[in-house]
Amino acid sequence: MTQRDRDRLVALKKAKKGLITQREGAAEIGQSERHIRRLLLKLRADGDAAVIHQLRGRPSNRKLDDKVKSTAIRILSRKVYAGFGPTLAAEYLADRHQIQAGRETVRKWMIEGKLWRAKKQRIDKVHQVANDYTIQFDNKIYQIARTDVRAGLRGSQVRVEVRLDDSLAVRFRNHYLTIAECHGRSPSEAPVKVVRKPSAPRPKSQWMKNFRFTSQEKTALSVIPSASPASPARGNR
Repeated sequence: MTQRDRDRLVALKKAKKGLITQREGAAEIGQSERHIRRLLLKLRADGDAAVIHQLRGRPSNRKLDDKVKSTAIRILSRKVYAGFGPTLAAEYLADRHQIQAGRETVRKWMIEGKLWRAKKQRIDKVHQVANDYTIQFDNKIYQIARTDVRAGLRGSQVRVEVRLDDSLAVRFRNHYLTIAECHGRSPSEAPVKVVRKPSAPRPKSQWMKNFRFTSQEKTALSVIPSASPASPARGNR
């Protein structure tokens, strides 16, 4: 019983006890007064099950046989139909195998047979390539093959796709890369950093220690300009 059924049952019981009128009960559950009277008669006969539809839980009369579904899944599992979408698969089933089924029905069959991945189940994420040409996905580290290493790959972004057979496909600039899982390495293992000891401060330079200037020499040095003036620009001849 859903919450909507419980709310309808409360309104019906209040109308049955006379706490509210049938018109008020009809307005509370969004039905007509005639339908409220039918539900009250059913409530007296069947109890709380009166608010539950009799067809709930029963298979539809238009549902196809399970043998047809298993036959369709077995046909679509062939290699010739690999990569077919639900629309094209439904057309081929009708034209070549005389199995009449709607597109959405074929979609459900293919999802159940792991021949199609629903949009919510598709995984297509962007990851960054590390300096050692590895990528991290789903708490695992994968190494890119050396034969697929090319210019611009290090530090760039690649797209990781999860296929129907749960295998991974890494795409970089419309090219698929070969990867292998690194079993001996865990993403939680951080690289060991080399701690360097701080170097001692460099001693002050003493290269002018033995230079002695007289007062006349200091006066002569102070007269020397620090930078030569810029030469005047020559005029056009």
